[in-house]
Amino acid sequence: TRATKSNTKVNIGQTINDGVGVRKRAKAATKTINNFALSDSDEYSITAKPRTRKSTATRNRNNEKATTTAVTKTYNTRSKAKGQKSKKNTTTAKQQKKSNTRFHQFEHEQGQRLNETINKIDGEGGILNNWANERREIILNAKKKMDDCLTRKEDNIKKFKLGFENYQSSTTKTLEHLIKLHNQSMKFRRKLDDDLKHLYEKEEYELNEALNHFFKVHKRARKSLLMTIKEDHNIMALKRRLSGL
Repeated sequence: TRATKSNTKVNIGQTINDGVGVRKRAKAATKTINNFALSDSDEYSITAKPRTRKSTATRNRNNEKATTTAVTKTYNTRSKAKGQKSKKNTTTAKQQKKSNTRFHQFEHEQGQRLNETINKIDGEGGILNNWANERREIILNAKKKMDDCLTRKEDNIKKFKLGFENYQSSTTKTLEHLIKLHNQSMKFRRKLDDDLKHLYEKEEYELNEALNHFFKVHKRARKSLLMTIKEDHNIMALKRRLSGL
C-alpha cells in the first residue's frame, strides 16, 4: 500500500509538472506570436507603403486580426493544456482508483488465502500435535520396555555372576579338597606299600628261618631215625645170632 501510494504521488507530481510546463510553453508561444505579429505589422507598414498603398485603417484591422489569432491560438493551447491536464488527472485518478480497488481486492484475496492457510496450518498443527503425542507415548512405552528389559538383563547378569562366583569358589574348594584327599591317599598308599614290604620281608625272613629250622629238625630226626633203625637192625642180628647158637 505504501509503494502504491508513493507511486501515485509521483504520478500526480509528474502530471502537475507537465501542466506547469505546458502553461509556461503556452505563455512563451503567445509572447513570440505577439512579437512576431507586431514586428510583421511594423515591417509591413514600413515596407508596404510604396507597394500596396493601403490605408492605416486596413493596417490596424490586420494588426487586430493578427493579435486576435495569436490570442485565440494561446487560448486554444491553454485550453488544450488544461484539457490534457484534466484528462491526465482523470485518467490518473481512474488508474489510481482501479489500482486501489485491485490492490484492495488482491489484499482481500490474499487475506482470505492467508486465513485459509492459517486454518489449514492450525488443523495440520493439531494433527501433528496428536501425532507427536502418540509418537511420544509410543517412544515412552518403548523406552520403558527397553529399560525393563535392560534391568532384567542386568539382574540376570548379576545373578549369573553371583552363581558363577559361587560355582568357582565351590569348584576351587572341591579341587583343594580333592588335592588334599589325593595327597592323603598317596601318603597312605606309600605307607601301606612300606608296611607290606616290611611285612613281606619280615615274613619271608621268618619263613626262611622256619624252613631252615624245619630242615634242620628234619635232618636231625632223619639221622636219629636212621640211627634207631640201624640199632634195631643190629639188635635183630644179635638176636638171630643168639638164637642160632
